[in-house]
Order: sequence, then structure tokens, then C-alpha cells
Amino acid sequence: MLSVTLTAFSQDTLTIYYKKNEKETKKINKSEYYRKYIHNDDKYIFQEFLTKSNQLVQESEILSLDPIIENGVTTYFDKVSKQIIAKGFYQNGLISDKWIYQSENGYDTVYYTTEDVNYLPDSSHFKQETYMIVENMPFFNYKKNSKQKRNVLDKKIMQLIESGSIQDNYVDIQREIMELNRNSFENYVDDHLFFPIRAKKKKIRAIVYVQFIINEKGKAVETNVIRSVDKDLDKEAIRLVNSMHAWIPGIKRGKNVRVSTTVGIKFDLK
Repeated sequence: MLSVTLTAFSQDTLTIYYKKNEKETKKINKSEYYRKYIHNDDKYIFQEFLTKSNQLVQESEILSLDPIIENGVTTYFDKVSKQIIAKGFYQNGLISDKWIYQSENGYDTVYYTTEDVNYLPDSSHFKQETYMIVENMPFFNYKKNSKQKRNVLDKKIMQLIESGSIQDNYVDIQREIMELNRNSFENYVDDHLFFPIRAKKKKIRAIVYVQFIINEKGKAVETNVIRSVDKDLDKEAIRLVNSMHAWIPGIKRGKNVRVSTTVGIKFDLK
């Protein structure tokens, strides 16, 4: 383990070579990559290069060397094309503020909250009256065909109510609504999820479970991570849920009400 601290530098640059298993090595020809730790103009910079090509793959402003704590601007480069694949800001080791990610259409920009992620061990605490199940559950109105299908199902329910045979096929219709909701949600995730590059480099695969309230206006509020997997994935899951502005609120006895829901957001390396 590297035990020096940044304030202990006796020179401007420290270079260390690593094997593929991330262990240090003195043999350059046996190394997979090397890291430079640079003190420059009152800033401490961390750079990672591939040994064979000397290609820069990461450059970060840092607070600490062991462990490495990013604090400031970080840029990640593709090891083949040498293009920027992600660039953004870390605050005391946590992903924060503005980030750009390389995409099929160029670059996309996302914004992460600077606030700490809220973690919730259980679902028993709500700030206001909140329901788990209501007559008309909230609906995620993403893409036109989803809304049209939901309208058809709502009409079927109204017909059952008007005919006095609400028990007939009601459960089946509710299951169809839940399935439609799930599909809309998954489509949104596929279109808007960004895999944080640091977690991607670590090859982390996980499902982050998030609980939130869909309020009377159809806005996702009081968003909490139920179980933490990785700090960056937690932040992205919170960002994704809070960006969902297409909810139709739940209805109880003819009035819009707050409804709690829990979703699993899957991070998978494709």
C-alpha cells in the first residue's frame, strides 16, 4: 500500500507502476498501467496511463492519495480513440454537479445534486399522509402509446363500476396497468440512465432500490435509497428518479393523493 500523503511530496511528481491486479510493481515491463501524482500550482493532480501505449485514461484533481479521493474536475479518456468519454466534478470523493457523457449523438449533459443521498432502512416514515395503494394508482406517462393504453384500461374500469360488476376482471385490469407502468418506467430508464464512469471502470453490476413519493401534482419527491450498493450508482439512481416529470398522480375517492412507490434501477454492463 502507498502510505505517503500529498503534503509529504518532496518533488513535484511521483510515478508508480501497477500490475493488472492493481498491485504495485517495480518492473515497468510487467505493469499494466502507471499513475502520476503531481503537485502543480497549489493543486494536486492524479493521472493514470496505460503502460504499453502511454495513453492517458484519467486525470483528476484530488484531496488524498491513499485512498485516492477525487475533489474537483475529473476527465476520463477512451483508451483506443483517445476521446473524452466523461468529464465532471467530484466533491470530496462524491460525484456532483455537472457531468458530460459521450453518447451516440455526441455528448449529453446531466446534473447531480450536491446534497447527500438520503438512505432509508424502512418505509414507515412519511412527512405527510401517504398511501401505498389507491383506487387509481399513479401512472408514468412516458411516450404517447402508454397514455392511450392507460385510457383504454381506465374506461374498462369505469364500465365495470357503472354496471355494478366492479369485481369482474378488476384484478386483471389492475395487473395490466401495473405491467404498463413497469414497461413505461423501464423504457425511460433505457433512454435516460447514465452509468457513472467510475463504477463502470470497477465493473460494478447492481440494482439500486429507490423509494419515493408521487405527490398530488405528479412530482417525485422525498427520494431515498433503500439499500446502498455504490455511492455513484446511488447518486445516479436519485438523479434519474427526480428527473421523471411525467407522472399522473394517484387518485383516492376522486382526489389526487400522495402515493409511495419503490423501484429497482438496474445497472448492467452491456
